Amino acid sequence: MIPKPVFTAAMPYGAFELKRWYQWNMMMATLIMAGAVTVIWGGLFIYQLVIAEEVVTLETLLIESVLDLPPPPPVAQKPPQIEITKPDIAQPKIGIPKPVADDELLEEDVVLATKEELAEVNLTDFDYSSDGASIKISEDFLPSSTAFIKVEVQPKFVKRVVPDYPHLARRSSTEGIVWVKILVDKTGKVRDVLIAKSSGTQAGFEEAALAAAKLCEFSPAIQNGRPIAIWVTFPFEFVLH
Repeated sequence: MIPKPVFTAAMPYGAFELKRWYQWNMMMATLIMAGAVTVIWGGLFIYQLVIAEEVVTLETLLIESVLDLPPPPPVAQKPPQIEITKPDIAQPKIGIPKPVADDELLEEDVVLATKEELAEVNLTDFDYSSDGASIKISEDFLPSSTAFIKVEVQPKFVKRVVPDYPHLARRSSTEGIVWVKILVDKTGKVRDVLIAKSSGTQAGFEEAALAAAKLCEFSPAIQNGRPIAIWVTFPFEFVLH
């Protein structure tokens, strides 16, 4: 059975209420906005009339000559200075030396030893005592490695031993420098050695340098014309030729 077509009358569609009141709402919104703007501008205008500061117009003075200049303003006076009373302190009495007769003067001849005479003095010949205890100066005094001793003549090599080049360093073509600190006694013999600065490698340079330093011989250091023990620092270079 074929259905029959249904014909409906043309009916309006859309937001009917909004379309009906659109013009009225637009007019009211415009009037409210215009009133708000008018109130704001009016308030600002009234504020300027009531609160704004009055503009003062300064009178311009025209000066044609220096003689027409007005007198300068008075100089402000300095505040009065407060007087400080000095404390009442008695002045120190300066003593006046009294003359002494010539026969009362002590006649004493002071003779100072020369540098050469001091150099010949053997300190070990003197017997020092304190509260009955005898004090002797040791001839074999050896300074510490950190002690600073000032001398006129530094030790010099009499026999310098070249260290053996380590086999591992030679095979790997490694080179380096080792600084060795050496204790030289007053006879020029080596009494102790230690590493002052290593080579920074693990090739055996330090052990070889210490072994060579123990076999070296030196001339002793001189202080006040006498030999003494002292620490010296020398480098041992390991260079492939």
